[in-house]
Amino acid sequence: MPPKKQEEPEEEEPEEVGPPPTEEGNGKYIFPDGAVYEGDWQKGGELGEAVRRHGHGTHIDGEQSYEGQWQDDAMHGQGTFRYASKAVYEGSWAQNEYQGEGKYTWANGSCYTGSWNANQMHGKGEYIDQNGQRWCGRFYNGCLLYTSDAADEEDSVDLGGRRIIKKKKK
Repeated sequence: MPPKKQEEPEEEEPEEVGPPPTEEGNGKYIFPDGAVYEGDWQKGGELGEAVRRHGHGTHIDGEQSYEGQWQDDAMHGQGTFRYASKAVYEGSWAQNEYQGEGKYTWANGSCYTGSWNANQMHGKGEYIDQNGQRWCGRFYNGCLLYTSDAADEEDSVDLGGRRIIKKKKK
């Protein structure tokens, strides 16, 4: 009689370990410093178990506030930030920075409407000072590269702490 074959023990398939399931909800959270967030939240998934602002919500911190879209705990999408100084930014956000189209209004009434990149006026835009004087043109990293004839008598003009630099006419 042939020897009995020993049965090989069955190998257990390793259990797939992945991120925890994503949960979503809506509610109000009061931070230890007294700031308040009310709106959509999410936890779980690739980012772990911490609750984060995600979706639409309002964050109020003293005299400043943000109302708009959130993604993974960052201002991302369309929203409005009201600063304690009474300045306001309304427009597109990407990872807590002005990005895309938006309007920034200073407390003195001056405003810039146009393209933004990494919190800087960048691309086509229009700046209107507190007296209603307009400068239209192309901005680069916060500086106006060229403008209409509105400021032709000067080589540069102060725009609330930023300078516009005019192209020389040929």
